[in-house]
Amino acid sequence: MLMLLSVCISSIMAIAYVGYNNGRQALNNSIQNQLVSLREVKAAEIENYFDTVRSQVQTISEFGSVVDAVKELKIAYQELEDLSLEISWNDRLKEFYNQNFLPRLEQNTEGKPLLYSYFPQNTAGRYLQYNYIVANTNPTGDREFLNRANDGSKYSQVHSRIQPVYRNFAERFNYYDLFLIDAETGDILYSVEKETDFATNIFNGPYASSSLAEVVKQASKGRNKDFVSISDFEPYSASYGTPAAFVASPVFDDSKLIGVLALQLSIDEINRIMTSERNWLQNGLGETGETYLIGSDYGMRSGSRFLIEQPEAYFEAVEAQGLPKDEIESIRKLNTTILNQTVNTPAIEQALDNQTGFTVVKDYRGQDTLSAYRPLELDGLDWIINAQIDTSEAFEPIKAFQRKVLLATAIIVLLVTLISSLLSYYFVRPIRTLIDGFRQVGKGSTDVKLKIKSKDEFRELGNSFNDMVDKLDHQKKLVREKNEENEELLLSILPEPVAKRVQQGEESIGDSFSNVT
Repeated sequence: MLMLLSVCISSIMAIAYVGYNNGRQALNNSIQNQLVSLREVKAAEIENYFDTVRSQVQTISEFGSVVDAVKELKIAYQELEDLSLEISWNDRLKEFYNQNFLPRLEQNTEGKPLLYSYFPQNTAGRYLQYNYIVANTNPTGDREFLNRANDGSKYSQVHSRIQPVYRNFAERFNYYDLFLIDAETGDILYSVEKETDFATNIFNGPYASSSLAEVVKQASKGRNKDFVSISDFEPYSASYGTPAAFVASPVFDDSKLIGVLALQLSIDEINRIMTSERNWLQNGLGETGETYLIGSDYGMRSGSRFLIEQPEAYFEAVEAQGLPKDEIESIRKLNTTILNQTVNTPAIEQALDNQTGFTVVKDYRGQDTLSAYRPLELDGLDWIINAQIDTSEAFEPIKAFQRKVLLATAIIVLLVTLISSLLSYYFVRPIRTLIDGFRQVGKGSTDVKLKIKSKDEFRELGNSFNDMVDKLDHQKKLVREKNEENEELLLSILPEPVAKRVQQGEESIGDSFSNVT
């Protein structure tokens, strides 16, 4: 039984070891190919997206309608500077800032924002913000549906003509906002979304240090129509502290620079590309796979799958990994990991060092993951892309194989034990027959005959036993015959009583008689 079990278990372990190693390697290669393919697909989509953004802002800035709109808006904007603003308008505008904008901005940023830091100082700015923001009957997020304010100004005439066109463009191509800016003065002449940056001055106003101001300044210095400037994501106060990125291109009237066209990129569009519209499972990423973007500061530039699907589990994981509480709080408030979630792994470091590869690392949740990474080719942006999946899920088929091997081994050991017990009974039965025969011979029986039906070594052994018993029986009979002959010879020489005493071992025999005749 032990021999059978030893051979059986050894065979299973040898086969399982070979199967496990080969299976793990094959699965690892398969997952690597899958992650690399997905990484390349997403990298191509992101690179194509930014190429498209560049082409669009570049092309639209050359449209005659855009040039005319900038020229007309500049004139109309200057006319508003000469107006006298009603006191009630000014009060209601301050009320909007104090009760709506500043409290919401304070929720998403550190410190307490002050009114004078964001309140427009010029007349045209306050006039337009009152008519298109405060007096706008549409709620926040839908202000763009107001095409024309009922103020009778030339600005509103121009605005009513261009607003539907630019609004449809922003919606169709998924831009958060579109701006027309006076390249000379820095005045934001027009905005689709009508946030608090509308009608302010980008050079010296409340948003002069923003990434929008950066791209506008770069575009204002551009001396050809093909110039495009782009910014990385940064918190943008006009959008209540949410991360924002911008792209801008100069607007020329013939050879004269008159304005800048700027587009505010949509976080949703980038997340849509990176999450495939949240179809991770259908894309082969299982329950724990994801693709995301990382900037040169190691901060995310796209959303985390786990924040979207399992926010509480995500926060527990990143808190356990030591993510600062202020960053966790920012992620909670803004509901995005962009800029706030740091991912500093060897894979990310190598990608930022312009390397492409595949490795196993602990991710920002502290989980072991298979990661495929590479830098992106984006002009003006130092970003990398990473595709990953938890090793626990990736190698689950191997673990299932292990469990099946253990289960099969247990079942086989049980079966082998039962079968070996049954076989041993039949195997040992001839031996027991032989033992029985030897015991009978040991007791003096020489007429024992064994009948063994098997046609193997046991039968030969049984035949040898029978031959041996036959010889013993023959020798026994021969001895008995000789003893009888000796007895007859002895009786012919000695009297019977004396003969018996000789047979009993007496060597000197003498009898004494008191009387004899």
